[in-house]
Amino acid sequence: MKQHFGKYFFLIPLGLFISAASLILFRYVSAPDMVRGLSLGTGIGLMLLAFIKQPKQARPTR
Repeated sequence: MKQHFGKYFFLIPLGLFISAASLILFRYVSAPDMVRGLSLGTGIGLMLLAFIKQPKQARPTR
């Protein structure tokens, strides 16, 4: 079964980039836990949104 992401496919690499960049950045810069959680949560949320959000299908006419 082939998965079609459609126009939301760009969210997967964007989420990966945000998560990885935040891990690297917070390794060298001190930040509160809330900021760390927000950045990681944003990256993970974007990746999940690409899987959950389905492109709208054209309705068949009768």
